[in-house]
Amino acid sequence: MKRVISLLLVLILAFSLVSSSQVANATGKIIYGDLNDDGVIDMKDMLVIRLHLARILGKSEFNATNADINSDGKINAMDAMAIIRHISKEKEIVQSDIYAISALKNSINLYGRAQYSEDDTILLSQTASGFDFISDCAGNIEVYLKTSGNGKLNITVDGDYENSYEVDVSAKNTKYLVQTDLAFGQHHFLIQKATEHGVNGLFEITGIAIGGEVGRKMRIPSQSRIEFYGDSLTAGYGNLTSNATTNAGGWNYQNGCKTYATFASQMLNADYAIAAASGHGVLGGFNNSTQTADKYWDYTLVGSKTPWSRADYDADLIVINYGTNDNSRVTNSGTKLDTAAYKAKVKSLVEGMRAENPDVQILWVLGMAYISETSDVVTSIKAVADELDYMNFYYAPSRTNGGDWHPSVADHKYHAENLVNKINELYPDMF
Repeated sequence: MKRVISLLLVLILAFSLVSSSQVANATGKIIYGDLNDDGVIDMKDMLVIRLHLARILGKSEFNATNADINSDGKINAMDAMAIIRHISKEKEIVQSDIYAISALKNSINLYGRAQYSEDDTILLSQTASGFDFISDCAGNIEVYLKTSGNGKLNITVDGDYENSYEVDVSAKNTKYLVQTDLAFGQHHFLIQKATEHGVNGLFEITGIAIGGEVGRKMRIPSQSRIEFYGDSLTAGYGNLTSNATTNAGGWNYQNGCKTYATFASQMLNADYAIAAASGHGVLGGFNNSTQTADKYWDYTLVGSKTPWSRADYDADLIVINYGTNDNSRVTNSGTKLDTAAYKAKVKSLVEGMRAENPDVQILWVLGMAYISETSDVVTSIKAVADELDYMNFYYAPSRTNGGDWHPSVADHKYHAENLVNKINELYPDMF
């Protein structure tokens, strides 16, 4: 009988604890751990979550949003433990402030081929496009994102590229928690689209939530800039897996923020913008497809064909890595390359890029995967480089331990080191 009375008293107390939630929710403020919306996190909240876990209280009877402390979409023992640790002062629940991108335009830098929408959200289409900001903050970061399919987001904190966070995104979710667990201080965040447009068309970043203030000062962009143009090698196709994997072109096998292009830029302390599309070439695509690179290289947003301005970006160096797929077309068809026509297309491409940015130097890189240095594609591009005083050619040694005989992340680091050595040799005063 005493147990029944005790349970009734607990239920009465619990319902009294949550009775204010309808009023408090009108403020729209999220306070993780405050289940009864009284503005504090205490034993009352601990009691509510225990009653929920015991299936006595339903989600509609308390603030379920505040209860999901780790933002994993569940209310469970992990959230209860977070409240216990907060109350015992073992580990504080750090509250995040939610910022719409529209409120942060003066506090963030767009990175690569990112672009604002008409509603002041950030649109990411091309590989490694993104944005960065500096925040005085602690705890974790949440990214609010809309997309129509599966893909990857890459988040780098405080320049620690080796330990960047990979976040799988899908059309089902709009909020993604990244458990950075930062101590309070000034931190730098770089948020990028890791999948190429052909794998996942568009990410729309609508906001971020972070435990602190954003925008006390902006990062000063690097004085050096590189543009990269390429195919699957530059897009990071298969770099997250091994040769034994079939269908390595899937979104879960690719991170375009961990390629020779990104690693080389980091080594040179240069900002970078990438236009990369797997299977594409100057003549056409892999296995005789009609996928020519010009469907990608002129655009910020590929799907809507939003123009990219090379003049505004004002790169110091353009690195082009096309030709592997052109060579495959020739090999698979069994016909001989029309070298005159191919050289004309290569030269037209290079001259067009140079016309928009008259001071830029151009380095055409080929190799990294299986293409002979004596192939007609390679010798044709070399010939164009010999004609133009602002263009150089570099044949890179092959290393392909990633998926579908593409470079792995480790291979990309190897290629980046070789590329940086070549860049410093050719342009000793550029970086």
